[in-house]
Amino acid sequence: MRLVCGNFADCVVLDQVVSSNQYLLEQPPPVNLRSQLVWALEQPGARGRRGRAWVGEPEHSLMLSMAFFRDKSASAANLAGLPIAIGVALAQALAVYAPLIKIKWPNDLTRNHRKCGGILIEARQRMPEAATIDGDQSARVEQVVVGVGINLYVDSRWQSAIDQPACGLFDRQPYPPRATIAVQIAKALNGAWLQYLQYGLTPSLAQWTQWDALFGEQVCVMDAGRLLFEGLAQGLAASGALRVHSAAGLQEVNFGDVSVRKK
Repeated sequence: MRLVCGNFADCVVLDQVVSSNQYLLEQPPPVNLRSQLVWALEQPGARGRRGRAWVGEPEHSLMLSMAFFRDKSASAANLAGLPIAIGVALAQALAVYAPLIKIKWPNDLTRNHRKCGGILIEARQRMPEAATIDGDQSARVEQVVVGVGINLYVDSRWQSAIDQPACGLFDRQPYPPRATIAVQIAKALNGAWLQYLQYGLTPSLAQWTQWDALFGEQVCVMDAGRLLFEGLAQGLAASGALRVHSAAGLQEVNFGDVSVRKK
């Protein structure tokens, strides 16, 4: 199967890889720092947030990762808000197929309060191939890998294997070719990355309200299965943190090892 991404990324389709995120993280950055996309038809070791395994029927899911690069010394925005920007871009792209799609903070895609997709972002500093050859130890770049897992369709056989309410982007077959959806996701990721580097989180915050699955809902803020507090979700702060009005007042839930679950 071929995947044509145009001129914004080098694209590779693999029959199987343990994890497309890990695959890209193990590759040396290209000399030209061109973005890289890997779509694996099967990923037995696919991961989600906090090390959770991603469960999806290979024939009815999309699992891909895209690597971006930037000079370590570049005066670009802090990447803490990137998951928000990526989530908004994906919701906009996939709403063509699923008008009721929403984002559950910080970056789960949902339909009717059931998860249909997730995002895992990992970053590390790397040495480009040219610098390794020339011995220039100052030429490090930051590699940011964005992994996306989308359920296209979930039948009853797979529902029991997933540890939370889940659904597909589509309720039933037929749906467009997976390659078509993969290219649209890749374009959305690329656009979100370029916009974030230039403008930071501001444009995505302005659009978040349209896709917010939690606004006005009573939520429980959890950490490693332990209840921290409960309250009313009130959108996002300028930093991208979730605002929750609890008994103690308005609190901000920052990125990290915290999950939010509807009561």
